[in-house]
Amino acid sequence: MIYYHILQKDNLRDLSSGICMSKKLKTIIVSVSLGTLSHHNNKRNFEVFLPILTELINKAVNIGSVNESLKRFGPVKLIDSTTISMSLNLYHWALFRSTKAGVKIHTRFDLNNGLPDAFVVTNAVEHDKTTMDSLMDTKHCIYVFDKAYSDYKNLTNIQEMKNTL
Repeated sequence: MIYYHILQKDNLRDLSSGICMSKKLKTIIVSVSLGTLSHHNNKRNFEVFLPILTELINKAVNIGSVNESLKRFGPVKLIDSTTISMSLNLYHWALFRSTKAGVKIHTRFDLNNGLPDAFVVTNAVEHDKTTMDSLMDTKHCIYVFDKAYSDYKNLTNIQEMKNTL
């Protein structure tokens, strides 16, 4: 039955024919009729599968720490920004809207080390994608950012640059 679920079979007929088609299973399970599969499936208590499920979940969870999992991907960096509103009376240089001033802090967070590793401070009126070049400066790195940083022309340039290296 575990084999049945792993292979995502739709019905017992698929399972029965799958057993007949597999050379390895055919040597282990000589012959199983559709009626026998149906009978045992109807009478089987689901709790017999719980120890196996528990074991599979434990193996999946205990693959390793997040850092060990990230090592498989290499450097992973998260990029996002936050806007800090300020008084327009005191910070005329940071004009954001007609009634307020503000700055935007763009942060690059190194997921592998668990620390921010770069900041760029701009006027809040500037679009996020204007800081993309200064925050995406590491080769062979996975960057995760929201669509505000999407600049398809710039991403195409980065991809072409990678292809020439």
